[in-house]
Amino acid sequence: MSRIKVIVYGMFPKLLPTHLALGIVGKDKFYDSLRSQLDEYPEKFVDTYMFLTELLAELYRYGSDIKIEVVNVDSARGVWYAFKYRLSDWPAVIIGDRVFRGDDLSPVRLRKYIENLLNGE
Repeated sequence: MSRIKVIVYGMFPKLLPTHLALGIVGKDKFYDSLRSQLDEYPEKFVDTYMFLTELLAELYRYGSDIKIEVVNVDSARGVWYAFKYRLSDWPAVIIGDRVFRGDDLSPVRLRKYIENLLNGE
């Protein structure tokens, strides 16, 4: 069985890179730095960013059963997906030809849809 491709489409700012985080002593300083960078963005943006981060953590629980592609809206691939799937705003999650966005975008709905695909339903 081939892996299910899950595209997470949203705005992911370039924050503190992971390799720099490894050089910072203690996680508290890393998270404080991350939080201070997020404070530079509007509240709605931060809420969406945190939602997508939690969503990605949820998706990683499937391990090798799914292939996750994170696509930034302002990248070339992001523009292509905007045309291909008629995405006028973000965030969105695309699984196969099904697009989850707005009220349809919830971890519970995504989990159920992915599990149905994995079970062949």
